[in-house]
Amino acid sequence: MDKRKIQLLKQLIDQKGQYETMQSLAEQLGCSVRTLRNDLASFSVELEERGFPPVERKPGTGVRLVCEPEQWKELMRWSWELERTTPLEAEERQLFVLYQLLMSKTPLTIDSLAREHYVSAPVIRQDLKALAEICRPYQLTVRSIQSAGTTIEGTEVGKRALLSHTVKQLSTFSSKEKMLFQFFEPGEISVVEEAFDQLMRKHDVQFNSTELEGLKLHMLFTVKRLHLKQPVELPKEKVTSVRETVFYEWAAQLAKTIEEKIAVRFPVNELTYLALHFQSRHADQTQDDSHPQWVAELVQQLISEVADLFKLPLDQDQLLRENLMLHLTTTASRLGNGLVISNPLLKEIKKEYVHLFYFIQSVVESSWKNEQRSLPEEEIGYLTVHFQGALERQKVSETREVAVGIVCHYGVGVSAFIQAKIESRFPEIERTVTLSEDEVDTFVRTHPLAFILTTLPLEVAETPVLMISPLLHEEELDKVSDMLELTEQTFSAEMPSSFSLLDYSQPFLIHLQKEFETREEALTFMCQEIIRRGYVEEPYLDTVLEREERASTAIGKGIALPHGDSAYVNQPTISCMTLKEPIQWGNESVSVLFLVAVRKEDLKNNDAKGFFAYVHRLMDQTELLQRMKNEQNVVAFLSDFGEG
Repeated sequence: MDKRKIQLLKQLIDQKGQYETMQSLAEQLGCSVRTLRNDLASFSVELEERGFPPVERKPGTGVRLVCEPEQWKELMRWSWELERTTPLEAEERQLFVLYQLLMSKTPLTIDSLAREHYVSAPVIRQDLKALAEICRPYQLTVRSIQSAGTTIEGTEVGKRALLSHTVKQLSTFSSKEKMLFQFFEPGEISVVEEAFDQLMRKHDVQFNSTELEGLKLHMLFTVKRLHLKQPVELPKEKVTSVRETVFYEWAAQLAKTIEEKIAVRFPVNELTYLALHFQSRHADQTQDDSHPQWVAELVQQLISEVADLFKLPLDQDQLLRENLMLHLTTTASRLGNGLVISNPLLKEIKKEYVHLFYFIQSVVESSWKNEQRSLPEEEIGYLTVHFQGALERQKVSETREVAVGIVCHYGVGVSAFIQAKIESRFPEIERTVTLSEDEVDTFVRTHPLAFILTTLPLEVAETPVLMISPLLHEEELDKVSDMLELTEQTFSAEMPSSFSLLDYSQPFLIHLQKEFETREEALTFMCQEIIRRGYVEEPYLDTVLEREERASTAIGKGIALPHGDSAYVNQPTISCMTLKEPIQWGNESVSVLFLVAVRKEDLKNNDAKGFFAYVHRLMDQTELLQRMKNEQNVVAFLSDFGEG
């Protein structure tokens, strides 16, 4: 079974017998509705051959899979096994092998790579030849030593550059694990996956794919914390509440399996924290739902604001809500006892998801503007991970209804025949509307249509039109299918993330090649400039400096994004400073500053999204960033770097 069908199986399992439209399924799988229709036909045959019911299709409603309770469990096991043992396509596999070689501190054998990727040793040897060509421009070589293994040799600069390129290439593939899971070593991911597999088999416990993904991610964060000797601390009452439950037993077994293969030891607090996550997945079990009022209020506020930011129905993601409630409830207990959880990937999270991190931080601060309460950056980082996971579960594009107009001059009976045939053949069309020739222009001005099918010549501004016969022959139905594919591509196109610095700044707010000894001096200069010109109120400077005292706003690669309390912003602006010599910024050295003085609502527009995408691009393009650091002319700076 190929990867798309495996993902289709997982989606149908996650629906739990509920209908899903063809359009929605196709978007989640990254294919056309026509391709999905073909997949479903062969997929149903494979299901029946294994003793499962075929996929049900209901015109105008969608598709679903209905099974007996025991069959659902068997389907979950089957999907898990398929996902683990299905080889990747050659290009993706080669990128993964390259990633593993770059990340590994010891040589990797061809046999071990072959076993992990479910291919033969000769296939891996061919992959290594292909990787040698990829490495050459970076002055790196692939070296294999018999009985020792294969490594990539060359400078650390070359390895880092190639690693950055590899991660970016991996993120273009559709698998959900390429985003959040890219922070972890492949060997650790494999061990954690195997441990969960053993747990589910031994205890006959099942998690759907999204729950399992979240639990694996939590465990990988735990392993990372333990490696850094930064275990979580929990109040004693939390430990007591789950110590004698089956959830603690599951956590202990999972930890034991991992400890046998990775050099870590799980303390009681970490086992308790994992048990709480298991408990939250079984809402029907007795559990302690007590939490401070602010937790529920903040969760609702965050979901509402981030949903509005991305125009996605995050309020319908029950897993996100449960994750946030659990995390913030334990956070409340920790903060109440003076405990702070470490976040071993905070720096990477701030770099990769800078816009989302910044936005969540602004929502929290806005919600608590009049309260003596704050949330550490480590916690903002974990909230960012929860939301990023939810975003990866969502389809990329905004949901839009597929509505089709039908214009027929042969009478009501023929119009009804065409309408019925279209709705029966294409369930992904949510709505069909029959119109007379005279009604068309008025209707489309207030009710956008994907396209119009017509039996007479017709021209409609900005709406595609397809001429058909009253009998709708097979070749005409194929053309309708093609029109639907074009519609899908149009609807799924991402919003452009272009950015112009001049939309938020002015030449007099660009400060190049400045010399300051401390970050306080640099920030005071930048803030005084925007205060003097009325962009922000005078207290803004104090809030910028206070934020830096709490946590550094450096995000890596010599870039910092200082910002203050948005309540003092009169007009959104972004000013930029480059430093002749880097200055110490927390634990990093910084030479490029973007002072981001914007309000929370400004972060929701496309210009702001474009700015953060632009900063991320700067971090990935070393040569571009270096040119920015060296530029001395403001006009040239705005010309070369003002558009992104």
